[in-house]
Amino acid sequence: MSAFSLPSPLHTTSPLDMMPPSTRGRIIMRRSFAALAIALGAVALSPASAADSGKFGDALKKMLTGTAAGECPADVMGDALLAACREQLPALQPSLAAAGPIKAMTFVTATGNDADRVETYTVTFEKGEPSTWQIGRPNKGKFDMAYSAG
Repeated sequence: MSAFSLPSPLHTTSPLDMMPPSTRGRIIMRRSFAALAIALGAVALSPASAADSGKFGDALKKMLTGTAAGECPADVMGDALLAACREQLPALQPSLAAAGPIKAMTFVTATGNDADRVETYTVTFEKGEPSTWQIGRPNKGKFDMAYSAG
C-alpha cells in the first residue's frame, strides 16, 4: 500500500511561487499596470461615461438666466414647462434675480437615456448657497422638466 496526500485546499501553488522574488515582483507590477490600463481604458471608452458628461447645462443656464430676467425662454422649454414657468414667474423671477448671476454650474449625474434622460447640476449663484437643479426629458430640442431640488 502506498500513502498519498491531497494538497490542502487552503494552499495553492502558482507559477509565481516558484520564481525568484525579483522576477516575481516585476511580473506582479506588469500585471498591475496592465490591469490599471485596461480599467482606465474601459472608463475612458465607456459609452455610459461619455453619455454622462452633461448635455443639458447650456439649456438650464438659459432657463435660469431668462427666468431671472423675467422671461421664460420658449426656445428651450416644452409646452407644459413653459406654461408652468409663466404661471410661477411672479414668484420665481424675484428670487432668481436676488440670487444674482450664475457663478458656477457643475454637472453631478444623469439618469435615464434619450427621452427619459434627467441631469442634475449644482448651481452656485453670486449670492447664496449652492442649489441642486434638475433638467431633462428632452423632446424635439426642448425640455419637459426643470426644477430645483433645493
